[in-house]
Order: sequence, then structure tokens, then C-alpha cells
Amino acid sequence: MLGGYLLGSIPVGYLIVRWKSGADVRQTGSGATGATNVTRQAGRTLGLLTLFLDALKGALAVWLARAILGEEGTPWAVAGAGPWAVIGHC
Repeated sequence: MLGGYLLGSIPVGYLIVRWKSGADVRQTGSGATGATNVTRQAGRTLGLLTLFLDALKGALAVWLARAILGEEGTPWAVAGAGPWAVIGHC
């Protein structure tokens, strides 16, 4: 679950805009690092990429928990990885 939290805390939108233009996405619109602000600052394609990668963080957290803990692992730990990724994202 800690891994899910840490994975979710990666600011994908911030990193994409910083890589693309060197700008800070938090200076646009609502000040968030989400797909909407990335779209405003860097275009639709990178906004969609941000949306996809943000969603992928939750799925990846669950997949990694299952891979590490195995099929015999604690089900609540695997199930908890996704929500903790969302909490880390927030």
C-alpha cells in the first residue's frame, strides 16, 4: 500500500509539461497538475497522455502488489494498493 501511495504521488502532468516546454503547469488555470491544465498549457495530446498515465498509476499499483505478494498474498493489501495510489495522487 505504501508503494501504491508513492507511485500515485508522482506528478505526471508536472513532469510532462516541464519536459515539453520547461514551464510550470501549476501556473495555469486551477494550479493543479492534472490533465485539464496540461491540455491548456501543452495541448490535447499531452493532456490525454497525462490522463492515461494518471489512471495507469492506480492500475500499476494493484498489478505490482499482486506481483509482489502473489496469488496467495493478503487480498486486502492488493485491493488497498489502488485507493492508496489515488490518495497519493491527491
